[in-house]
Amino acid sequence: VPLLRVLDFLRRQIPTITLLVAGERERFEGMLEEAGVPQDLTEHIVVTGWLPEEQMRLAYAAADVVTTPSLCLDTFNLMNLEAMAAGKPVVGTIFGGTPEIVVDGITGYVRNPLVQASYQDALCALLQNTALARAMGQAGRKRAEENFALDRQVETYVHFFENPPPSHA
Repeated sequence: VPLLRVLDFLRRQIPTITLLVAGERERFEGMLEEAGVPQDLTEHIVVTGWLPEEQMRLAYAAADVVTTPSLCLDTFNLMNLEAMAAGKPVVGTIFGGTPEIVVDGITGYVRNPLVQASYQDALCALLQNTALARAMGQAGRKRAEENFALDRQVETYVHFFENPPPSHA
């Protein structure tokens, strides 16, 4: 629901804004109904249902900003990394592992989605400043490639296997 309150604010600032929700259609539409979201706000929301990998890549490419306002303690929200790899800035949550992926002020913003002013300001800044969004997106892509690419992960694991920590026995 925090995202819906922010969307209600943002549509007044950016009348053409569209929120694309990739995920379980029935669950999200039920949440909209339960929250009593007015029709004029739902006109700014497109719920796609689950997308196959290729269509998800297209969704990232079409996005200006990706946001993951989860209140759950996701240990490693892959959506953040996928968005960064696609060159998109991320406005992610303070909860869970997002702060280990998204570097606040560099690859996007890490905010508490329950603090509406801070969360909407971060989204608004990126949506209204394409140069900033592009720079953060490029920084995110670089971070994803340098720190999270599969070959980099393999190198790290091999290093640990070849150089085990000293035994404390």
